[in-house]
Amino acid sequence: MGKATLFGVAALGTLASGAVAVAPYNFAGQWTGSAQERGKSTVTLTAEFTVSGAKSFTGTIVAAGNDDKPAQCTVKGKAKRRVNVAMRATCDNGGIVNFKGRVNRDKQTIAGTYVEKHKRRPHHGMFTLGRPGGTTLKGAVLAPSASLAMLQHKSFVGTLLACLVPGAYAQSSGLVPVPNANILVFTIDNSGQPTSTTPIARTTSDSNGNYSLTLPRGTNLGSNLLIQASNSTTPAPVGGAGQQCSCPATQPTLDLSPISEYATRALIAAVASNSSTLANYTPGEINAIIAKVSALAQDPSLVGATIQDTITNIANAIDPEIRDDLKNAATPGEASVPEGLGGTYNFVNFSAEDTGASLSMHQQSGTLNVDASAKTFSHTGAKSTVNLGEVCSADQNSPCNRAFTRNTSSTIKSRAGNLSLL
Repeated sequence: MGKATLFGVAALGTLASGAVAVAPYNFAGQWTGSAQERGKSTVTLTAEFTVSGAKSFTGTIVAAGNDDKPAQCTVKGKAKRRVNVAMRATCDNGGIVNFKGRVNRDKQTIAGTYVEKHKRRPHHGMFTLGRPGGTTLKGAVLAPSASLAMLQHKSFVGTLLACLVPGAYAQSSGLVPVPNANILVFTIDNSGQPTSTTPIARTTSDSNGNYSLTLPRGTNLGSNLLIQASNSTTPAPVGGAGQQCSCPATQPTLDLSPISEYATRALIAAVASNSSTLANYTPGEINAIIAKVSALAQDPSLVGATIQDTITNIANAIDPEIRDDLKNAATPGEASVPEGLGGTYNFVNFSAEDTGASLSMHQQSGTLNVDASAKTFSHTGAKSTVNLGEVCSADQNSPCNRAFTRNTSSTIKSRAGNLSLL
């Protein structure tokens, strides 16, 4: 195929499938791949398909290569017996390309042959297409453990911090990692009910309570996609009986805990009370609400003996404020920018951390720049840290001559990110 032919300048078509189909294959979405005419170099293919019938679809294909102008093609395709597919592409360079292929459902690929007719000459080749790689979700599974919290011995520094800064002293043993939990990903309807008893993806948390799984190609993050940790191997409804921790899969890193479960239940309740739908909540809005819930639920006194106890404590502490945020975000699209938001602000930030053997105090001050139209922020400023370390070899029932070490440091810190309006 010379440079004047379709794949000399680009082009592709597609479709196919491997085994006998038990249900119509959904070709909708983006595909990428390559095509090669016999004796010629490979060209890159980019396709976008839309379902037009039970066994038909339409779309576009762009093929680029050989330093020629990319060819733009309109496509009509049809699935045939055993989900073999035929497709016809009409391209802006005058070429007509007929494709025959087969879909591998497991690998989400299409592979086959094509014949291009250009200037009355046939040109034969092979092509492959695949869906873009799926998103990887990761995080930790955390649950209450009252017995571990009671057994923990607070150091002198810990006791001091708990008295001076109660809200900053988070008992790390209040929420502990949960190993070997079943992690399921599935879609839900507006009432929080699973749409299928078969999860889209699954894994188990490791010995440290961490998990990681990759979603199938074509699975989009969104408010109706749920990730859930439980002892069950089948999806459970939001707020159902059992000790599960769920979270809308709206970003790649998601910790599953009573905090995320509360946020998920609050979301479903807001959909019902505001006559809304999950689709009205954008990933940015969900992420902002979960971040706010996580910040407000850090008080260690909210951790109860069970997941449900903890959820009840969180709801009693912060529910009115979160309900208002969810109500404001219940309409389609992102919230509008408040009048006057944007510009440069001064800020001061203070935080404290207790590891049991040391106490760290962090302070940062500087300027915060907010671009409301672009929904971005950045800040920079000086950060100072003071660390007080405790050394004591005696047990909790015996006094000891405690020794302390004090270290200080200072530096300039900067950060930038995106804003979500609620």
